[in-house]
Amino acid sequence: MAKVRDQFVAAARRADELGFDGIEVHMAHGYLLHEFLSPLSNERSDEYGGSLDNRMRFPLELFAAVREAVSPGKPVWVRISATDWAEGGWGISDSVALSQRLKDLGCAAIHVSTGGLSTAQRIPVTPGYQVEFAKTIKQATGMTTIAVGLVTEAQQAETIVATGHADAVAIGRAALYDPAGPGMPPLRWAHRSKRRSPTGKASRENSLNFSGRSSWDTAEQPRRQRISSLSLAL
Repeated sequence: MAKVRDQFVAAARRADELGFDGIEVHMAHGYLLHEFLSPLSNERSDEYGGSLDNRMRFPLELFAAVREAVSPGKPVWVRISATDWAEGGWGISDSVALSQRLKDLGCAAIHVSTGGLSTAQRIPVTPGYQVEFAKTIKQATGMTTIAVGLVTEAQQAETIVATGHADAVAIGRAALYDPAGPGMPPLRWAHRSKRRSPTGKASRENSLNFSGRSSWDTAEQPRRQRISSLSLAL
């Protein structure tokens, strides 16, 4: 476990030195850290298994080590699966508890996805089906949240941010289908907060351009910034 932690730290340091604007620690979609978190996959009987606190222990230790290794002014955030969508699995109350603990360790944001661990998952896939989980975590913890999942239209993303459901929206397939932006040139996802927020991970999701206002303004071009980020997963 110490070797795995050190490998994450080494990767984070390399990303920092290469000039990435932010780093995401991937704790979702059945990757190793998600396997520690979920009672469906964590069968350990030591201090890293059993209770919620025990199952969160290694992911939190690893995040703390990565956060310490990265430049103080550079954001480090976490991607989680807010629910396993399976009976007896990880759920939203667990995600709120984890997010609060991560906040205490200096986590900049929670990137809220779902599922990916169990073949028993039953996902009600509809447009923006994961957004409510981002809203719940944001309201419960006060953290910056990133929504993701079947957000395919610019106005859909704008509504998510403008209504306070999340602070940012990450996109993947929509950017691959239309690199200039879904239905609009150029890509301009609005960001409601005045502070700069991290985006989706560079390995699977394009970085986003953030606007300094929460509604479209065709009369004046908003300030935009391209943010690069790297996701660490195992």
